[in-house]
Amino acid sequence: MSGPQRDRKLNSRPSGSRLMRQTWSHLLFMHWRIDEALLAPLLPRKLELDLHDGAAWIGLIPFSMRHVRPGFGPSIPGLSSFGEVNLRTYVTFRGEPGVWFLSLDASNPLAVWFARVAFHLPYFRASIRTSNDETRNQFSSRRSGRSGVPATFDAQWRPGAPLGRIKPGSLPWFLTERYRLFTSVNQEIRTAEIRHDPWPLREATLDRFESTLFEAAGLPAPSAPPVLHHSDELAVEVWPLRNPAQSARRSVLIEPEGAPKPV
Repeated sequence: MSGPQRDRKLNSRPSGSRLMRQTWSHLLFMHWRIDEALLAPLLPRKLELDLHDGAAWIGLIPFSMRHVRPGFGPSIPGLSSFGEVNLRTYVTFRGEPGVWFLSLDASNPLAVWFARVAFHLPYFRASIRTSNDETRNQFSSRRSGRSGVPATFDAQWRPGAPLGRIKPGSLPWFLTERYRLFTSVNQEIRTAEIRHDPWPLREATLDRFESTLFEAAGLPAPSAPPVLHHSDELAVEVWPLRNPAQSARRSVLIEPEGAPKPV
């Protein structure tokens, strides 16, 4: 059984106040199978790799952040829109599935600082250029801050036909429907809950791709073609970082209206 099917929070909403709201646009999900032995040394010992049909997966996801704002309030000037590309894998902690980020490159210095302080995530400053229309998307990133190993990303892709409702337990569901992120604070695992509608996925065709983000994270660049999915846009809600046990106690069950609202 894949990770998200084990997640009891499919129809739950974290109690307490959400920390922020944001909109993710023009996403490309790029995924590859990866040898577990390559990833294991990069994870805290308390986390376990989440597998689909016996395989571990790693993803590169470029996208644009828009309308980034506090949980209750308007957008903050200078923080509301920027580009981001993240390198991530899928893990479980005490049976709960989530995302572990190996790196996140973003073009807004204030957003990078805030994410490092508030979520203890490996964010890096980057110079990012994007171009998007109905037929073609382009995304280029070059790490520009003093911290981190130099790294680049460049891709051009074309969105395809909508995939319709994604079946729970399928590979697209496993790779995209994630409800929380994990991070490490003083060698202790912490989690942040995220909620949104199910991903409106589309097929995608890759025209160009080059990246050194794998090598910067201490991994070999993949040689096989990636599994691709595109999504136009999705609104997201984010809760503050918490102790996982506290997060589980404070999650409130809600009755779903139609489809659940996951990460």
